Amino acid sequence: MAEKLYISFENIKYDIIFLAKKILESNIKFDAIIALCGGGLVPARLLRNHLDIPIYCLNIKLYNCNNEITGKPKIIQWLDNDIIDSLQNKNILIVDDLDDTGSTLHYVTNFIENGYKSYMPIKYKNLGVAVLYNKLKNKKSRIDIKYPYYKVFDIDDKWVVFPWE
Repeated sequence: MAEKLYISFENIKYDIIFLAKKILESNIKFDAIIALCGGGLVPARLLRNHLDIPIYCLNIKLYNCNNEITGKPKIIQWLDNDIIDSLQNKNILIVDDLDDTGSTLHYVTNFIENGYKSYMPIKYKNLGVAVLYNKLKNKKSRIDIKYPYYKVFDIDDKWVVFPWE
């Protein structure tokens, strides 16, 4: 069994303040958050307290019941085309709790940029990515460097246990 890293809600609150400060001090004023359901919902909601922008949710499944990455992402929930229309030419911030393998963030940024099935692409002004923690490990996928990337800090490759799990 992998070594575990337990993170308290008290730590999360301080880390969110730190992350929000980094985002607010950047040269981009974000218009909306896209939270990745599962791990990204709580951090997105807490960030909203500081950024004061709306949240939209996506749900993409990459792991099976044994926490192994599946070959292809399964979209559980996507943005409807009315929301996509409202996000055109806006500054959008994708929020998740953890950048582990890089796969989820890679797929989501790709689907936002290129569309997904019958859903239109979002022709955003800026697309940024914010995570609480980035695991130091070889990633299966890399996020394109053109996307501003915000994180609280890097962590070792341990199983992270968040207070909402």
